Amino acid sequence: MTCRLFVTIDLDWASEAVIEETLNWFSKYKIPVTVFATHDSRAIIERMNTIEVGLHPYFSPNSSQGSNSEEIIENLSQIPTNIPVYRSHRFLDSNQIRENMAKMGMRASSNVCTDLDPVTPFVHRSKMLEIPIAFEDGNFLERNYDLDSCDEITQLISESDIFVIAIHPMHFVLNTPHYQWMRDIKDSTTRIRWNNMTCDEVTELRHSGWGIASFVKQLLMRAQENGHKFEQFSSLIMDL
Repeated sequence: MTCRLFVTIDLDWASEAVIEETLNWFSKYKIPVTVFATHDSRAIIERMNTIEVGLHPYFSPNSSQGSNSEEIIENLSQIPTNIPVYRSHRFLDSNQIRENMAKMGMRASSNVCTDLDPVTPFVHRSKMLEIPIAFEDGNFLERNYDLDSCDEITQLISESDIFVIAIHPMHFVLNTPHYQWMRDIKDSTTRIRWNNMTCDEVTELRHSGWGIASFVKQLLMRAQENGHKFEQFSSLIMDL
């Protein structure tokens, strides 16, 4: 069975160096991506003609995007996008959030994250198309799944009509080996340093052994070899 495979990237305030390295890898292997932006990024803006960009709001009292929903949405409206889809950071969701995002012109969301259970997109009660995630790097790490289980996930993809992958640039570039490893890095740095991490700092921190980036790259190479079709979210939204 040929699967429609979607790779999505949640920026999560990653630095320009980290975003650049992530996007360069996907460009090198001709894998299209749909990005969910938390902030303005030069690397994203320069690639708007080849990648899809939706929004990645964080509706939390301590959000750097604003102090309340209205302010967050106003700030989000300043971020360049080219597709009407959003995914909330930490999957925060509510009827009010969906109403507000619909007023911004959003037609689809990707706020349901399953535990390696591919689910066909469906129409949410908000009338938005909901596009569930089957594989998320953070969940895979937090649940301590085997990073040598590429065969099993490859088989799962081959048995699916649609399979959505969500990754984060920091996990991808630093090649996180396990969840606590990244948690320790986050706890030992400031938000400003995280947002401005340089190439030298990335090189110093990067895990050189087998990690989540090693796993994801192997998985995507297998998918290409097996002839699965890489797409972007616009192909789903256009079906509406």
